Amino acid sequence: MSADRQEDHPAGIDPSRERSLIHAAAQLNQALERKRILETMRDLALEALGAEACNILLPDPARKRWEFHLAFNQIVDPNQWPSLGRKEGVTGEVAATRRGVLISDAASDPRLPELPPERNPIAVLSMLAVPICRADRVIGVCQVLNATRRSGFTQEDLEWLEALCHQAAVALSNARLYEMMRREKRAIELLNRVGLELAQTLRLHEMLPLLVELMGELIEFNAVGIYLYHGSTGTLEWFYGRGYPQGSEEQVRLKVGQGAVGWAAQHKKPVIVGDVTSDARYLDARPETRSEIIVPLIAEGELVGAFNLESDHADAFDKDDLRLLTAFGNQAAIAIQRAWLHDQTIEKRRLEEEIRIARRIQRRLLPVDDPHIPGLDVAAFNHPSLEVSGDVYDFVEITADQLGIMIGDVAGKGIAAGIVMATFRASLRAEIRNNYAISVILEKVNRLMWESIEETAFVTAVYGVLDRRRLRLTYCNAGHDPPLLIRRSGEITWLSEGGTVLGSFPNAVYHEAILDLRQGDLLVLYTDGITEATSPSGEMFGTERLVQVARAARGNPSRGICGQLLEAVHEHCGRVHMDDDLTAVVLQVTGTVTQDSNSSGG
Repeated sequence: MSADRQEDHPAGIDPSRERSLIHAAAQLNQALERKRILETMRDLALEALGAEACNILLPDPARKRWEFHLAFNQIVDPNQWPSLGRKEGVTGEVAATRRGVLISDAASDPRLPELPPERNPIAVLSMLAVPICRADRVIGVCQVLNATRRSGFTQEDLEWLEALCHQAAVALSNARLYEMMRREKRAIELLNRVGLELAQTLRLHEMLPLLVELMGELIEFNAVGIYLYHGSTGTLEWFYGRGYPQGSEEQVRLKVGQGAVGWAAQHKKPVIVGDVTSDARYLDARPETRSEIIVPLIAEGELVGAFNLESDHADAFDKDDLRLLTAFGNQAAIAIQRAWLHDQTIEKRRLEEEIRIARRIQRRLLPVDDPHIPGLDVAAFNHPSLEVSGDVYDFVEITADQLGIMIGDVAGKGIAAGIVMATFRASLRAEIRNNYAISVILEKVNRLMWESIEETAFVTAVYGVLDRRRLRLTYCNAGHDPPLLIRRSGEITWLSEGGTVLGSFPNAVYHEAILDLRQGDLLVLYTDGITEATSPSGEMFGTERLVQVARAARGNPSRGICGQLLEAVHEHCGRVHMDDDLTAVVLQVTGTVTQDSNSSGG
């Protein structure tokens, strides 16, 4: 049977118990920590009421459930004990009605037991259950179990426990305020420390572990992941973590919008997921996780990354945790952005220095001087669109009477193209020394390039051997823009004989062609950066303009023709900086040479 109190306050308590309440008030008022208050309530209740055990339950507002904080006389971790629904059992009823309950025969009361039998270390025979109220709010429920006196619990016992809980409510409220103030003070101290520490380092690998350590002093979590945003790829990449299975960092790369972390980053809003099993946004990177909190890192309105904390317990994070994590995030975002900019500056300087070195090396690979050949005027230029060019030209002394002439263009630009270009030039020179037949040379170079460079890379080139005595050019065009030959008569010939590009087809075959040069002839070898140079309206320079410039400049020194060609391209494009490399070799026949009677014309 049970008896429920109708009054809000105890009616009358005997003088000895009144003195015990005064003593209880003094003890409770001296306690500033919740744990100590719960232990004091337990000790006072057990002694004054002659009971076997005491339970105290406190509410979890996020989950809207009651959690055990004191269970059968022991301070417990609420996450390790079953919780009760808001209106479940005796606890739910007492909280809802704000009235104490006296149960003399627990076995016959349908509201009991509240816990599974395996979680009850003792059999509950009788019970006093009283709400702990403060300012019209129920902030807890106290249960006293199993009277040790033969007479059992009495109405006076219930009134005394109500009076004790009234005193405890004040102490618990004060303890909460004290804890909030202490946590706030600690947060301010840690945030100040974060600011000082972050100001002293620009290295992310030193900064982020420190942030995790400091966050752990204020927020309880079982795992943490820090992601940095890469705008170029639109991805959040794992940068630092703790508490995840080994190898997780190698698998975690999220698109913005993907998963709960990606959602927070996309909307630039924090997220608290109380139960990850019921939130479709959660990506199962850690089987033990039951709840998580995510804060996007924003600096000057720009997304920098995200903090993700995970817990093994449901509803582990609340608004206070969110506020603290956001404050950490604001500090971290600025520091990360500063460190990132610093790293980028250092990397840019390093890259610029490497490019300068590569450019100097590449310059050394290009001919230092134009070749001096009686009866010929030869000049060349190479103007890279970037610091390192993917174009190349070369002159190779083969014999006293033979000069190798080459021009080439690597797919792409920059350092990567420059490396391929250097590989091609070195391979060609090596094969020139080992072979005489141009077709054989290019077939071997093609095979070597196919084995050495990436599938997407290739080289176009024209290689020819000029017999200086007879002015005979034997050449092969490997997929390159056909060189332009303008005869003295004005006749135009395009040198297209040869084969396909180098490095794409391992068994490609190349063919040679023979061309006899005569006085007044002009030969221009060039790369597609010249003919494909585009005007502001989108019109390419083209081969027709190339012919016009070459015809108009013919007769001038070859070095001057190079300058006129460059000037024409820049004028067409309307700018000095070009989108592609510009390279050309200009050759004019200036002297009279007696041709071999067996030579053939081009």
